[in-house]
Amino acid sequence: MHWLTCAILATLGISPVMILTGVAQRNFGIASDVTAALWMGGVTLGIIGWIVTNGRGSELITLSPMLVSIFIFSLVVGAAANILLFQALVSAPNPGLVLGVLNTNALLAFLLAPLLAYVLPQFFPSWEFAWQHGIGIVMVVTGLGLITAT
Repeated sequence: MHWLTCAILATLGISPVMILTGVAQRNFGIASDVTAALWMGGVTLGIIGWIVTNGRGSELITLSPMLVSIFIFSLVVGAAANILLFQALVSAPNPGLVLGVLNTNALLAFLLAPLLAYVLPQFFPSWEFAWQHGIGIVMVVTGLGLITAT
């Protein structure tokens, strides 16, 4: 499947939890971190099921140093980031504002890509910067400015 199709479908699949978080807290008294835990638990089990049904289950139990590193990093940084995300979704006037700020992670990844390709070429492929990319960066920064000005 093309990456853009995957991204659009992923957005449609993730968007409901962004709205559900505030609704669950305001109407049912379910804290945002509880919603996050339930959402992430379901996602984790679903992904494990996907991996196993595609014949790659043995990769989950192979404790290579890289897999352990990924797990520890996600346990600390990923958990903290997601708890903060779900708290922001509840306290923001509109969940779309939180997502607008959150999606600047694409800008960070975009700006880090050339550096990582230069410093660690064995892990990151090289790529060329085009003027259209610069326009995209300006649009993202402008959007952030508009969000924070409201």
